[in-house]
Amino acid sequence: MDPRLIATIVCAAAELFAFWRLLAIRAHRIYPWFVIYLLAGFLQSFIWLAGPPRSQAYVRAYGWTMPFILALQAVVVLELWRALMSCYRGIHRISHWLGAVVLLVGASLAFSTGFDHLQMHGQPLRLVAFHWLIWAARYTGTILCVVSALLAMWAAAFDHGVPPNTIRHAELLAFYFGSQAIGFLVINLVHGTSPVVGIFTTLAAAGFYVAWGVWLTAPGGVPIERLIVRKPLSGRRDLRWVFRRLTPY
Repeated sequence: MDPRLIATIVCAAAELFAFWRLLAIRAHRIYPWFVIYLLAGFLQSFIWLAGPPRSQAYVRAYGWTMPFILALQAVVVLELWRALMSCYRGIHRISHWLGAVVLLVGASLAFSTGFDHLQMHGQPLRLVAFHWLIWAARYTGTILCVVSALLAMWAAAFDHGVPPNTIRHAELLAFYFGSQAIGFLVINLVHGTSPVVGIFTTLAAAGFYVAWGVWLTAPGGVPIERLIVRKPLSGRRDLRWVFRRLTPY
């Protein structure tokens, strides 16, 4: 049996496990788009029924389904943004500016990896479209990784009123998209590595799906409540207290 097929089966089982666990703890009410993304990823695994990865039928099925997966990934991160921003009172006053800055940082870091092998003139339209799809997956993954990482750091620093599940979800998204972005980067830079890299990224994704199913819990949906009291300024912790007080919770 093809090792890539085995990795796909393992990943699909992990997605189904995460899907079931999130439904069991009713996290689908907070992250409905992420639950839909898990189900969509599980269904995408069935493109193997069209044939092996080198077949035209598989490439065609991949080309038709991948844009929907990329769109769902962006919606998942947007869902995380909305869930996190809803934890802070008055944050809507600066949320649009904050979102623009976060997106700009993510795009800058993504495009800093370079625009390698983008000369596709004179090649068949299907091949050009497929390569553009791979590049879109690469840069989208990097942008979403950076955005998720920034949101995770923000939530960890200002966790008052934020459910632990939201912090864990942001951290897992950052590592998940990071692994995907690194995989596509290696595929673009090193010719002929797609089969091996695909196996590793698929198994890594399976590990993250299992982590989602285990790490997100029903008690983790309760917001963190911290008692903030006034005290004399005498050190780094006090400066952090001042920053917290100035942040619109």
